[in-house]
Amino acid sequence: MRKLTLSIFAILFAFGLAACSDSSDDQDGPDFDRAGDNAAEMMEDAGDAMGDAADSAAESTSEAWDNTKDAASDAGEATSDWADETGDEVEEDYDDMTN
Repeated sequence: MRKLTLSIFAILFAFGLAACSDSSDDQDGPDFDRAGDNAAEMMEDAGDAMGDAADSAAESTSEAWDNTKDAASDAGEATSDWADETGDEVEEDYDDMTN
């Protein structure tokens, strides 16, 4: 994951440098201050996007956990109801057999 992140930042930095070239004034060199600002802004945007993705993943995990808890609770209630009904039927059958 670190190699991917570093690669993305390096590419963004390169794009920032390329975006700074001013074709109207070829005698001046590239504007490294502007390039640095562009690269920093792109890195900040990439970091924000990664943070948003992490938040979304955490939200999805929380939602999945809540769904799992609800399903387990429903299954437990259904099993409890079934056990109560089965116990009542066994008791009725026992009463019918002994009377």
